[in-house]
Amino acid sequence: MDRNMKTKIDCYPHYKKLLRVRLEEPITETQDYQHLARHYPYIAESIRLKLEMQMLEEKVKLTKDRVSKSKTRREINEIRSKQRRNGILKRLHGENREDWAYRLSFGFETLRERVFSQILKRYRTLERLRRRLGKRWHRTVQRTIPPSILDLRSLDCVEKDLMLKEWVQNRHEQVIAKARSARLSFRRKRRMFLVRKY
Repeated sequence: MDRNMKTKIDCYPHYKKLLRVRLEEPITETQDYQHLARHYPYIAESIRLKLEMQMLEEKVKLTKDRVSKSKTRREINEIRSKQRRNGILKRLHGENREDWAYRLSFGFETLRERVFSQILKRYRTLERLRRRLGKRWHRTVQRTIPPSILDLRSLDCVEKDLMLKEWVQNRHEQVIAKARSARLSFRRKRRMFLVRKY
């Protein structure tokens, strides 16, 4: 591996970190910026200007005072001029190739992370749905199926008889309650239909 390639690979994590991390301190004071600026000063400067531009654009959105807004817009125009100048210097010093390679790698990584995040989100949603349906199915089975042979095997005849009677009674009450609910629902709908009709 030649020296240029090694430098390019070594600098990429610092490039990526500068674009992703929400900085509390000035960017020029960070180790990542200083490391990148040592090898690729114009790429480092383009990141600094980009972050400064984003901060000012956010400020314009939040500021309601017209004078402050106008001042911030002037600062944005100054940064645009600096970006154009820095872009020319970047091309002259041959840093545009590295910048293009970094942007491409960063774009692919970001896209891959977004896709993975969406897949993980869908998987978790389906997993929650599966658990909910599983619990519902289990409750339905418990309500509709009599006690299993395995449950009854350990009981004597009297206990078996009592357990089955209790299940039949509970099931009978559930069926009656469901039928009553269905009748009430039908009557309510019929009454509403007649009211609308007349």
